[in-house]
Amino acid sequence: TGIWKRTGNEWRGSGARAHNAPVRCTQIDTIVGVASLSGAGLQIPNMRSYLAGYPGSNTKVCEAGTRCSVISVQGYNKACGSVNDYGTVQREVLLQL
Repeated sequence: TGIWKRTGNEWRGSGARAHNAPVRCTQIDTIVGVASLSGAGLQIPNMRSYLAGYPGSNTKVCEAGTRCSVISVQGYNKACGSVNDYGTVQREVLLQL
């Protein structure tokens, strides 16, 4: 198993007006579990310690011979240093593959 975490990725839009576009913050957390072909599979316990608010069971189960991924993405309308400011909008997506 591997756990990779990437946070604080600031970006600016592309195109002709990109230099005037506001800086936005995107926070990405990715967990990848690889279960061997032989055996009973893989369990990743304490998912909420990796991804706050993880829904359902606190354990992610991967069947034998599979690779399972959980990706949590939060996007903000402000720079990463300003996400706690008044008027910040957050969007969140959770993908489980």
